[in-house]
Amino acid sequence: MSARRVRIEQFDQDILVEDGDTILSSALAAGIDYPFLCQQGQCGSCKSYLISGSVDLGSFYNPMVLTEHERSRGLILACQAQPLEDCVVSVAELDGEVSHVVREITCSVVAVAHPASDITVIQLRNDSGQPFIFSAGQYAHLTFPGLPAREYSMANRPDVDLLEFHIRHLPGGRVSSYAATELAAGTAVTLRGPFGTAYLREEHLGPILLGAAGSGLAPIQSIAETALANGLKQRLHLYFGVRDRPNLYQQERLAELARRYSNLSITVALSEPSGAHDLRVGHLSSVIAADFDDLTDYHVYLAGPPAFCEAAQGVVLERGVTPASCFMDPFVTNK
Repeated sequence: MSARRVRIEQFDQDILVEDGDTILSSALAAGIDYPFLCQQGQCGSCKSYLISGSVDLGSFYNPMVLTEHERSRGLILACQAQPLEDCVVSVAELDGEVSHVVREITCSVVAVAHPASDITVIQLRNDSGQPFIFSAGQYAHLTFPGLPAREYSMANRPDVDLLEFHIRHLPGGRVSSYAATELAAGTAVTLRGPFGTAYLREEHLGPILLGAAGSGLAPIQSIAETALANGLKQRLHLYFGVRDRPNLYQQERLAELARRYSNLSITVALSEPSGAHDLRVGHLSSVIAADFDDLTDYHVYLAGPPAFCEAAQGVVLERGVTPASCFMDPFVTNK
């Protein structure tokens, strides 16, 4: 059997893998600084995405290190994987951080909805023929025809085909006004990404606090749905804050999640309510402060305007969260 050619995307390099050799051993022999530790399928350090081609996954790895769910998403262990044909792989982590390849892909709009007075929710289909791999909580640059690029977070789970984005309508905003009034199904969109460091850390086994202000619900929704779908059992506390009831959206979706998963609790707050309601009142950072005295063992994910992220970060750090356990990518306010 002839050698198989394997392209390793982050290193922009092709290697030849002889019959019986693994991707990791061949990469190391070629002088590539591929991440690894045990080389026995027990640690997950060499976990990678199989972008194209097929491999023999091996049979001696720890199934807790490479789960059935991860295999279904195209993950492999490079120290065990032997290519069955020419392949393309992408290293999952470099230096302890996720390492998805940044791609520019063409998409088309398949659905546009206006679930709140200031929110447009769109769904995109990837038409490029290339995979778009991201981690829950990350964002991308979207470019609509004739308009400048803007940053929006993926609201869907990474294993869902349609890409979902929540766009808040900003008064006078060129892009957000277009999305709110003109964007229609069939429109071509250019997407570049993924970006961001506030992605779900699935290795964390302690409780999780999720804070979303306004359209910051997009990455928080992705994180919550991904954590629950992937079987995380710890407590998840999701806080969602908007100005007034007309600004609320995704309430049925969140309520259904809470019904399905007993470890998820949801708190909704209005900062400036104008009428009768049965919800909490106050800025979201203050509501979180009132509910928790000690957050020492928590991971915290925050998303929304910079003012919210800064205020909420101060609250959780005062309650024992370490800076390394508080993740946020404050929204850029370009219009």
